[in-house]
Amino acid sequence: MTISVLLPFRNEAPYLEACLTSLAGQRGPDFELVAIDDGSTDASPEIYHSMAHRFGASLYLRTKGVGLVCALNEGLAAASGTVVARADGDDLYHPDRLALQAGLIEQGADMVGSLTRFFPRRELQGGFRTYEAWINGLRTEADMVREIYVENPIPHPALAARRSLLNDLGGYRDMQWPEDWDLLLRAHQAGARLDKVPRLLHLWREHPRRLCRLHPAYNQLAFIRCRCHFLGRCLARGPLADGRPIFIWGAGPLGRKMTTHLRACQVPIEGFIDIDPKKIGRVVRDRPVHAPAYLERHTPFVLGCVGKRGARYEIREALEAFGYVEERDFLLAA
Repeated sequence: MTISVLLPFRNEAPYLEACLTSLAGQRGPDFELVAIDDGSTDASPEIYHSMAHRFGASLYLRTKGVGLVCALNEGLAAASGTVVARADGDDLYHPDRLALQAGLIEQGADMVGSLTRFFPRRELQGGFRTYEAWINGLRTEADMVREIYVENPIPHPALAARRSLLNDLGGYRDMQWPEDWDLLLRAHQAGARLDKVPRLLHLWREHPRRLCRLHPAYNQLAFIRCRCHFLGRCLARGPLADGRPIFIWGAGPLGRKMTTHLRACQVPIEGFIDIDPKKIGRVVRDRPVHAPAYLERHTPFVLGCVGKRGARYEIREALEAFGYVEERDFLLAA
């Protein structure tokens, strides 16, 4: 099994040397480094070339500021490994990262992640700590699939995958929503097997210039659009195919936004479930809002769409108390 590491970068001079050092220190299988310099105007190219000799095989591609998705597809086309591992020029990697992830792929996995940790810790706000805990709490395929419509359970800079799968999926797409979640959801819906090394192999650098902070493809609306697109495809093969009515649990701001975008994806929402007495009995988006007790007499398919921290687990517990089975009778989407 051969490995190609895709490393796109643009103006990462403050961090690139540390990243390359961590990749050069990988133990185990040989790999080729495919570096895609997407129009850097700082010292990044010089840093890369000064360290290229530390890699047994390396390719340097120069693109002209085409953006991350195009740069990744350029690198994927040039890669020769049977396994493709992603890396970001501002992150750090454990020396056993590639060996452990390749081992899981040899055992039959198609896409593999690992535990991750944001750094430096002093830069972190509460939301990043919550996201980190969520990622690291999803360690098995069942865990990841159960919450795959909440957010991406395998951060892209920690991903390794079969190159044949990426090619079969047509590579990366620019849909104006997160390209990594788009890739993972397409793989999942195509039947790919997911896995995760239950060890901390990826250090994810937090700083103000991170792309996810600056590009509109990573804002809240973009995540909602991506989620609704793939939920529409999922539901079309399940509850929609069976003619089962679909309800949103959560008539608040997120539930209303999700309803708008799900309807645009041809998903008919028949009603809402909510625990707020001020909402129960009202009409939201032309649909009635019911108390959870409604589910004692009716069995719609339910999408949990409440953004409040901890609500996801409360919704799961309540639905299971009504005899609902996750993935068969409900999905959590927030």
